[in-house]
Order: sequence, then C-alpha cells, then structure tokens
Amino acid sequence: MRGNDQYWEAVKGRIVGPDGKALEGITVHVYDKDVMVDDYLGEAVTKANGKFRVEFTQADYTPPFSPGEGRPDIYLKLTNADGRVHKTEVHADLSGNFEKTDDPEKGGLDGEIEVMNLGDVEFPAE
Repeated sequence: MRGNDQYWEAVKGRIVGPDGKALEGITVHVYDKDVMVDDYLGEAVTKANGKFRVEFTQADYTPPFSPGEGRPDIYLKLTNADGRVHKTEVHADLSGNFEKTDDPEKGGLDGEIEVMNLGDVEFPAE
C-alpha cells in the first residue's frame, strides 16, 4: 500500500462457461466486501475472448472515516444478457503484480498499477 488516495489498482480475468469457453457480453460488477456496506468498485462487459478489467483507486474502498481498512476483499457479481446473476467467492486481501501504464494519472510516480489477475472465472449453467 502506498498510502496515496490516487493509488490505482485493477482486477482482471476471463469469464468462462462450465465448458471452459469464453463468454462474451457478461457484465462484471466488482465489489469490496465489508462488514456493513460493500464498496462498489466498478464494472466492465466481457469481450469476445471473455476478458474483463476494472480499475479503481484506493480511495474507492477506503472511506475517510475508516482509514485502517487495509486491502480490499474482492468479489464479482456477474450478469448475463437474460438477467441471470452469479456472485463469486470473496478473494481476501487483494494483491497482484505491478504492471506498467502510460497513463500518468493512474501510474503515479512509478508508472505502475497493481493488478490482481483472477484467471478463469466460471459462470455456472442454470
């Protein structure tokens, strides 16, 4: 943790069906699990390859009245075109690899953003 409200992080992955094939058009909502109210961190819609990426700042999950929260506990709420929803397990204490970014706002002083790669995330059949 860099202690900067503008420290950018991201969650990425690929949404697949039970057969392992990529799913296009799935809306991926990213949340930080909290005791009282979960923090909404953003959303993306999967591309033909099933991939998504949602970027957010440290300030999005660390409110001013709760500065000691620590790392976000990430879960996804997936919604397909017919409105069916699936909520994933919680991934405690987000951590990931640092990736270079050319965006001066998101990269801050070191030109990097921390990215948690969830890999393949299954959207189960009905």
